Amino acid sequence: MLRLFAPWLLLIFIFLLDFYVFQALKIIAASWTTDTSRKVFITYWIISFLSVGLLIGFFLFGTETRTHLMRNYIFSFVACLFIAKFISGMFFVLDDARRILQYLASLAVPTLKPTNSSDGGISRSVFFSWMGFVTGGGIMGSLIYGFGNKYRYTVRNIQLKFHDLPSAFKGYKIVHISDIHSGSFTDALAVERGIELIN
Repeated sequence: MLRLFAPWLLLIFIFLLDFYVFQALKIIAASWTTDTSRKVFITYWIISFLSVGLLIGFFLFGTETRTHLMRNYIFSFVACLFIAKFISGMFFVLDDARRILQYLASLAVPTLKPTNSSDGGISRSVFFSWMGFVTGGGIMGSLIYGFGNKYRYTVRNIQLKFHDLPSAFKGYKIVHISDIHSGSFTDALAVERGIELIN
C-alpha cells in the first residue's frame, strides 16, 4: 500500500519545496523591476512544473517501457533540481528559525524588537536567500557537470618504486579503473574509446 502512495507523497513534498523556495526567491526579487521579477518567476514555475510533469510521466510508465535514455536524463534532471532546492531550503529554514527566535524573544522581552537589517547592507533574509540559491546552484552545476563528464576518460600513468620488489616484476603494469557508472552508459562508441584507452 505504501508503495502505491510513495510516489505521490514525493510529488507533494516536491511541490511544497518548490513553493517554499519560491518564497525565498520573492525576497531576493523585492528590489528588482516588476518586469524582471515576473520573467524570473514565470521561468521558475515553468521549470518546476516541467520537472514534476516529467516525474509523473516517469512514475506512470511501466518498468518495461522506461528506456535507458529516459531513466538517465529525465530522472537525473529532476534529481539534480530536487537536490539543489533541498540544499537551498536548508538556508531558508535557518533564516525562518532566526526570525521565529527573534519574534519569541521580543514577546518575552518587549524592549527587544525583531530586526531584519544588517546596518546599511542587505537584510539578513536576503543574505540567507542568496546563500541558499548560490549553494544550491553550485551543487546542481557540479552534478550536471559530473553527469556530462562520464565519457571524458583520462589516463594517468603513475610509476611506483619499491626497494624490495622482486626483479620479475620490473616493468609490470597494473591497470586500475574507477568510477564506472555502467548503468548510465548510452553511447556505445564512447565506451569503446574508453576500453581502447584501458587496453
